[in-house]
Amino acid sequence: MTRKICRAAAAIKAGKQTELVLGDTSAQRDWGHVRNYVRGMWLALQHDPAEDFIFATGQLHRRQEVVEIAFRIADLDWRQHVKRDSKLFQPAEPHHLVGNSAKPNVC
Repeated sequence: MTRKICRAAAAIKAGKQTELVLGDTSAQRDWGHVRNYVRGMWLALQHDPAEDFIFATGQLHRRQEVVEIAFRIADLDWRQHVKRDSKLFQPAEPHHLVGNSAKPNVC
């Protein structure tokens, strides 16, 4: 979704596209920077003995935030270019996805 939004904002700025059609932008996700996740994966591979790890920020961000940031960076008003289509809403999709990276106490 992040890629779709950012590419559309750039294409609209470049005149290659006129609008971005999205479903529900109120859904929240635990988004973090890929560098942090890749570093975490690398560190997990170095860990001896091997263990399970969960990589998460523990902070929720709405898809709408991504829309607003991408269009602000492109110096565009998102309200003029983003359309919502109820056909793209996914009713079975969880509305709030947040990770908890805390290791459980194992006896």
